[in-house]
Amino acid sequence: MYELRHLLIARYPFPGDATPENFDPIGRLGLAKAQAAYADWGSVANSLTLDDQSTPEEVGLKGRCAVEQENWGGLAKWFSDFNASDKTQLKSIAPDSYYALGVFCEREEKYQEAADYLSRVVLKDPTDVPAYQALMRVTEKLGLSGIAAQLKQRVKQIKRTQQL
Repeated sequence: MYELRHLLIARYPFPGDATPENFDPIGRLGLAKAQAAYADWGSVANSLTLDDQSTPEEVGLKGRCAVEQENWGGLAKWFSDFNASDKTQLKSIAPDSYYALGVFCEREEKYQEAADYLSRVVLKDPTDVPAYQALMRVTEKLGLSGIAAQLKQRVKQIKRTQQL
């Protein structure tokens, strides 16, 4: 019976069945996140080709990828594309986008704006070590050494927890 269903689907798809495009449970975002987990940023960059159908998470991960590769030209291009996009269509901006925006603003010496973006990252993902490290740098630039010291302690705690 199971084989017959597959033969029928090939010729006469049932309404509501998965199409070949959405049948893959991982997709390009899942693949890119798996590569990012191993810090394989070159593969992440190759996996994510942004287009009009890209999700907010894919857009954000592409920005984070540029930061992690220290591809500042790529980050500037990502930023200009991000600003040109219609952000009102996005239901929510992904934490990775806030991270990329924060680092971009830090490089542009817009420290208060960078702190705002990076704070959003750590609120959404309280275990994001690179975001805490960037926020620590920005708070030091803003003269908030007490907060920077607390952030440094938080980074140590997260790293200790991740080693367990």
